[in-house]
Amino acid sequence: MKTKIQILIAMFFFGSVIGLSAQDGAKSKAMEHAKKKTAQLDQYLDLNDEQTARIERINRSYYDRRAQIFEGDLNDSERIERVRGHLTQYKNDVRAVLTPEQQQKFDAKVDDLTKDMAEKMEKHKTNKNDQRGMEQ
Repeated sequence: MKTKIQILIAMFFFGSVIGLSAQDGAKSKAMEHAKKKTAQLDQYLDLNDEQTARIERINRSYYDRRAQIFEGDLNDSERIERVRGHLTQYKNDVRAVLTPEQQQKFDAKVDDLTKDMAEKMEKHKTNKNDQRGMEQ
């Protein structure tokens, strides 16, 4: 009986360590993305020190929540819906830190990225359909 308890304790501890390690990995990746995105926005929008600090906090929070969404047990449509909601909140939070001129540049960049993504998705969809046609 004592051996079983020791094994259970060891399994619990080992599982906790593995879980924490995975969480640390995801958190580390989220922080890496946050720093990269902050640097990109700083370069593009010429942020001042206060803006940079605030946007880095916003980015950390966004990428941390995003990592949690992708680690969760959600189906694809739920995951997409949650990411969209967080992305909308992210854009609003970033805009609140920016000057009106920076907001215009930010909005233009977001529009360009959205168009690029739509084109890539359409191209991907077309390529998949072409491949299916060739298989038949």
